[in-house]
Amino acid sequence: MVEPSQQWSLKTEPRKWQMAALKNWLPERKGVISVVTGGGKTIFAFLCMDVFNREHPDGRLVILVPTITLLDQWYVSLQEDFGVPESDLACFSSQEKAAKPARINLLVINTARKTAEQMTHGQPTFIIVDECHRAGSPENAKALAGDFAAALGLSATPEREYHEGFQRHVVPALGPVVFEYSYAQAFEDKVITPFGLINVRIDLLPHEREEYDKLTRRAAVLFKKAQTDPEAGNKLKYILQKRASVSAQARMRIPVAAKIADEHRGMRTIIFHERVRAANTLYTRNAQAPWERQCGAP
Repeated sequence: MVEPSQQWSLKTEPRKWQMAALKNWLPERKGVISVVTGGGKTIFAFLCMDVFNREHPDGRLVILVPTITLLDQWYVSLQEDFGVPESDLACFSSQEKAAKPARINLLVINTARKTAEQMTHGQPTFIIVDECHRAGSPENAKALAGDFAAALGLSATPEREYHEGFQRHVVPALGPVVFEYSYAQAFEDKVITPFGLINVRIDLLPHEREEYDKLTRRAAVLFKKAQTDPEAGNKLKYILQKRASVSAQARMRIPVAAKIADEHRGMRTIIFHERVRAANTLYTRNAQAPWERQCGAP
């Protein structure tokens, strides 16, 4: 049994959208919050944690994240923005593993597949899943197993086109989307700053182009059949996912992204990529750069 510590407290005033979202989450103590990147979803999670902490002073919290980078960000924010003492925190990843669970347990989802359920035994547990759309695969969904007194999913894009994992694995464990806060709303509220969007086109390598075009032709055939055949519709989704994967893993994306970053030396730069391996490659290539870089997966 984990001994309760002093009450944590939020260091900032909650925003209006966060209080509105809390109202929607409270009835079932369960649900997914869809929030634009930079909108303040971590602070919202602290509001929910505060509710749970007051109701279950002897409870345990399990926070799942997709990468070590996000684990580090949560670790710092919990202390600086929520007043959680270091003694209340335990981290579990491929790089470190605490001797035992604490009040708040931060787990990278790959590690949590085998350990998260064990942490629910013996006391009320609140699970929070950051970037919860990443838990939609059959393997990652293993981290959602357990008996939870409360559940919260956080994501900028929880429901993705041609990806049924959210409905199949995430919703049963965490609940449906109960609140959405879009970029337009955040911009109107002056929560996030305006930005310019510039698309940079890259060339596919010959074998990538061949695979992409082959999948495009198959998709065109299946699209016609899908109008009357549900099975063809399922195959179409699979083919479109494979085609998107070809694009996401295109070899030239990494050197082009690195070149763009190099052209903005002296500016704080955040690089996102759909694939963790590619993000890590970008980080490794630029780790010696004399300016700040952060790499992660969305």
